[in-house]
Amino acid sequence: MVPLHRHTLPKVLSLIRFNFTVNNGAILYLGTSLLGNGSTGTFTLANGGTLGIGDAGGITASDAIGNIRVTGTRIYNTGANYIYNGTGTQSTGDGLPATVNDLTFSNSGGSVLLNTTHTINNFSITAGSKANLGTFTHLTNSLSLGGIGQPTGTYGHSSSTATNKNDTYFDAASGIVDNRPPEGTWLGATSTDWNTDSNWIGGVPSSETNASISSYPTNQPLISGETTAVANTVTVNSGASLTIDPAGSASFTTLTNSGTLNLKSDADGIASLIINTYTDNNGTENIELFLTGGGDETNYPWHYISSPVATLPVTDVMSSGNDPAANDLAAYYENLVTDNKELAWYGYDGWNYQSDDEYPW
Repeated sequence: MVPLHRHTLPKVLSLIRFNFTVNNGAILYLGTSLLGNGSTGTFTLANGGTLGIGDAGGITASDAIGNIRVTGTRIYNTGANYIYNGTGTQSTGDGLPATVNDLTFSNSGGSVLLNTTHTINNFSITAGSKANLGTFTHLTNSLSLGGIGQPTGTYGHSSSTATNKNDTYFDAASGIVDNRPPEGTWLGATSTDWNTDSNWIGGVPSSETNASISSYPTNQPLISGETTAVANTVTVNSGASLTIDPAGSASFTTLTNSGTLNLKSDADGIASLIINTYTDNNGTENIELFLTGGGDETNYPWHYISSPVATLPVTDVMSSGNDPAANDLAAYYENLVTDNKELAWYGYDGWNYQSDDEYPW
């Protein structure tokens, strides 16, 4: 018989240590949840990370107030993005850095109080939301109200000294926002048309302009018509887009894409984009090539096409074998021509149409 022994169970710890990190590119919406409540761990919002804040107390540096309640170190980086999206009156809390990359007030049930002065790169107040600016002067490089970018000037409630008084987006307070967007900032104030002066700070870009497109304006730029769009540098920020329609053309020295680039095509033409340097910064490129249908096999319903991008070889297009449309593509490899020009055609799967053989990949 195996003897029975009395075992003493360990005491359950009242505090558990968890370390929380919102990394670059990650998004965490907390609503009214209390992250780390009862945890001795740490919290870090990294540069490029996004935090949605729904608690009335916002975020705090160390107090047991707001969405973040860990008792360890709390780090809120200046290069991060902060969204206050509660359903009642909120305070930003003393955890919001004095310098902020992107700040959005999207509160559906009350205003959000800025309880100290801030310098904000991009400041957006969505439709139905309000900012209480307190008694402070806040600086910003880009102010969007209800999805419309705002020109240079000071903004605030009618009870403030602001030049642009707006009680729709600002609660009663003496504070102001001093908006100082640089020349070349896309506002999208009246339309999506690239070639409309009022859609830009400083007017339509010239070949020397450094243009910047953010995601905050509801109207994102569209290049169309006979006038070629020009700029020195163009930056399409995360969440933003730039579209060139089939009749449009653009010529930039440098294009950096962290958002979405759309090059459109139809039966009448294809978008034209000429650039010296292109940087894909986790962006998306949608490039269309419109092809009309042909006849039956007796009419040779084939089209000769080339890659619409100088740095994109045909082999990359041909490798899209999982796309049913690629089944109808064949590439011509000039380096394989010896005495018969017809023996250089190969299908997407490597099949030689002339010799009924496979290309030795």
